[in-house]
Amino acid sequence: MLKAGQYACVRSTSGTWYGQVHAAPKIWGGDYRIRVGGTDEIVAVPWAQVGLHSAFAMRSPLLSKESNKKIDILLGEPDLLRADACTGVMNEIMTLLGMGEGTKIKSFDHKKDPDGLYRLVVNFGSDISDKANWTFGWEHGMVFQKIGNEVVFYQAWVGNFSLEDWLMLTPRALCLASAKYAPRHPSFRPSLMDEFFIYLFELSKFWKLVLSGKPLEIFTAPVEMVFGPDCSKRVDAMTLNQAIKMGKELQYHWRYTPFKK
Repeated sequence: MLKAGQYACVRSTSGTWYGQVHAAPKIWGGDYRIRVGGTDEIVAVPWAQVGLHSAFAMRSPLLSKESNKKIDILLGEPDLLRADACTGVMNEIMTLLGMGEGTKIKSFDHKKDPDGLYRLVVNFGSDISDKANWTFGWEHGMVFQKIGNEVVFYQAWVGNFSLEDWLMLTPRALCLASAKYAPRHPSFRPSLMDEFFIYLFELSKFWKLVLSGKPLEIFTAPVEMVFGPDCSKRVDAMTLNQAIKMGKELQYHWRYTPFKK
């Protein structure tokens, strides 16, 4: 959520325009009040139409020059930015910034592990790169860029948002609960990723509760908070229920590669 005084872009049926937030929504999902750029007119704008002004999405003042340089490389790849297939985006980032697919590791400690790229696939089967991969249709791939004590989270979600939406915080991404973990969100700070990783690893605990008979929403609600999209919709719910019937546990598949020199 943007705060009063911050600059926004608005995408409506009549086109895109820019302005300044006069008042943020009073409730989650409520309307913004936006002052139209160059005027004193203040209009109510639906939550899902508001994004961060592109001039401010291009910078991340709380990240180091080295971390921002890596983000800038991706911002210079228009085809990649337009992509929304999570695992395709994940693999391309590993190649552009690192040495490719990388080597398998058991886990990722964002406090202690070496700098580089950490690829994660979360699903109910094997890693997507394994020939025996079978995931019941529910799977999410992502990349974590680690430089010193800074971790940058890269993701896309097919049908919901592209890598560009995530990095530039367009309306499709800014309205997500997970938007605060995007590296150029106004509220982002490196220490916020400590919270993210707690929630990420707790997803497996929530899934075990679902396997024990608890409602599916116990899992889908935290997924929405950590990654963004609502996966309780019909297609996702069908595949998740299939995993429940088969008693499949949530799997975390990690790979590591150093940065490209």
